[in-house]
Amino acid sequence: LIDNPQISKEDYNFLLPEESLEGYLYPDTYYFVSDENSQEVVKKFLVRFEEVVGPLYENWRGNHHLSLEEVITLASIVEKEACVSSEKPIIAAVFYNRLRKGLRLRADPTVKYALRNSRSRAA
Repeated sequence: LIDNPQISKEDYNFLLPEESLEGYLYPDTYYFVSDENSQEVVKKFLVRFEEVVGPLYENWRGNHHLSLEEVITLASIVEKEACVSSEKPIIAAVFYNRLRKGLRLRADPTVKYALRNSRSRAA
């Protein structure tokens, strides 16, 4: 469903046509009715993403050089790297500063993600 959502990505200006929905399905509490199909469910996630993340990113991006896609990727890496929530801002700052300086992240989650994806493509 993430890679083939069967929805019109043109309806969501933050989605690139060739991207999967990985990282764009906003985690929240949702209420569904039993006859909702998968497209309706995905649309709820995307609308909520746009409501919450859109304004935050618009306010943030004026002083920073990362695209929305890069921010989502970085957030995913931070999420996997942190053991407790209180570590996330520190880890994010370290990674952001490394990127700003042109350094490598050197983060375990990036290697694990690459290995997982290469295995699934080989299968």
